[in-house]
Amino acid sequence: YMDVIALSQAGFMNSVAPLGTAVTEEQLQILWKMAAEPIMCLDGDAAGWRAALRAAERALPLLKPGYSLRFCLLPEGVDPDDLVRRDGPDAMRTLLDQSLPLSELLWRKEIEGRQLETPEQKAAFEKALERTLEEMQEPTVRGYYRQYFKNRLFEWNRENNSYRSGGWTGGQKKQPAKDRFGRFANQKGRFDQKRDRKPLALSAESWGRGEKLLILTVLNHPEILDNYFDIFAALKIKAAHLDRVHAAIIEIAASESDLDYERLKHQLSIRGLSEVVARLEQSSDGSLDWFIARGAALEDAIKGWLHLLARQKREELEREVKAAEKIFGEEATRENLDRLKNAKEALQNAEGNEVDLDGFGVASGRNTGF
Repeated sequence: YMDVIALSQAGFMNSVAPLGTAVTEEQLQILWKMAAEPIMCLDGDAAGWRAALRAAERALPLLKPGYSLRFCLLPEGVDPDDLVRRDGPDAMRTLLDQSLPLSELLWRKEIEGRQLETPEQKAAFEKALERTLEEMQEPTVRGYYRQYFKNRLFEWNRENNSYRSGGWTGGQKKQPAKDRFGRFANQKGRFDQKRDRKPLALSAESWGRGEKLLILTVLNHPEILDNYFDIFAALKIKAAHLDRVHAAIIEIAASESDLDYERLKHQLSIRGLSEVVARLEQSSDGSLDWFIARGAALEDAIKGWLHLLARQKREELEREVKAAEKIFGEEATRENLDRLKNAKEALQNAEGNEVDLDGFGVASGRNTGF
């Protein structure tokens, strides 16, 4: 309680203390009624770290959209009372501003102290992350955490593996793939050449048209990845066969400089995807999807691809609005109303960000619209 008094005197009026006990699930629910992301301020020693992990573990099943925790770990041996008396309120405010989000705490919990040198060790690490995800009951939150952990794994791979750099062309040094493709670079391992491959049941009818066109446009125009790699890598591909091609293109582009159509097709062939790619290319309706063709100008390919992307996003948001309307109709709570409002707002924003298609087709010698 002395820490709460000291913090209140220093201007931090929204301070509470569990008075020596571990924070309970019921207390977390009460805290969330007052703040969406309360900050847990804990000692910076081993005991404080264990307390942070206990609070995080209790919070996992209770997480819901918009509500989480942050963690402020003080310098070892220093209490809030000591800190504000010795260094003033600004020192405390700086620490609070630097507090860790729950996602970062969970990542550090699993990775710190681990050996990640062998495939078995890496597999155990991913399994531990999966166990953390299983504790989360809310599907939307769990989905975003799964993507967060996936991105962090990509970052870890990028930082802990070597990259090939380009040579010199035309007097200008090529930009290494790792610099062009940021956090998604160097995703090794998903398409190892020695991996056992099972026969694929190739049914083009099972592929979503939008997904198919997004992949095929990049297949025929790999130059799109020079400026839109992160967007491409973040695509959620539902069809299993397309997802394999999608993941393989990410891996190839992350390690290849000046990637072109022939080199990309060759690398996909090495990974056992020739048959999938051939079926993908045969499934295109050239009259409607002319911009995906190799003969289309890159400018038109990019415009068409971005338009498809916006349309896919809009359709996904429309489905989210319908789901939120159904949930609110079944249970008219404030939480479900907020979810519906947020979904409608996201859809409205997406509809206001359509791709400008003025001049679309001119560069390819066409005068038709999209």
